[in-house]
Amino acid sequence: MSAALLPALLVIATGYCVSGFLPLRYRMARHSGHLQYGAIILYGLVWLAGAAVLLFGLGSLSPRIIHLAGLDGNTANLGAFISRNVIGISVIGLLASLAMPRLFNRWYYDKRDEQIIHDIHREYRDELDMSLSASVNHWDLLLFVLDTGKVYLGWVVNMPNPLTDREHQYVRILPLRSGYRDAEHRVVFNTDYEPVYAEEGYLKTDAGE
Repeated sequence: MSAALLPALLVIATGYCVSGFLPLRYRMARHSGHLQYGAIILYGLVWLAGAAVLLFGLGSLSPRIIHLAGLDGNTANLGAFISRNVIGISVIGLLASLAMPRLFNRWYYDKRDEQIIHDIHREYRDELDMSLSASVNHWDLLLFVLDTGKVYLGWVVNMPNPLTDREHQYVRILPLRSGYRDAEHRVVFNTDYEPVYAEEGYLKTDAGE
């Protein structure tokens, strides 16, 4: 394999791993084709540039660290350091890019579940996603009107993933009341599920207030 081709492949591999960071994954989901490939190359270059600067700085503070990493210990010049150690920097950056997204995403899921959804909504500026999310996370009641004229008032218990279902093919709800729209398009409820939930102990009797 050509010595010039290996760093390019390491950049692409690193960029692919870096794109596993959830915020970057959401951003990439908005693009397709060559834009995704361009983003992967950009992420790889930025990540490896950061790795080079970090290793150069560590080497300046402690040459032993650079020696243990198998890199050239002379860190007098950043450009020369990168050119001499481009393969080593790329390999170290690739290894870091394999681990860091997983660690970050675990924290992101654990600490920012609601913030993730908010970030997606901010990117898409989709009012439907905002309303569905509010029902899922804050137990807000929503009114759903079907093409048939049937209506449901209830809580969303499962909403589409904005990354994979932009057309909102499904919404799963827990209905509180159901009914229909009359000839004057007024909502008429003829079924109340609240007594059933209250009897089973699922909901408080004032849940619909």
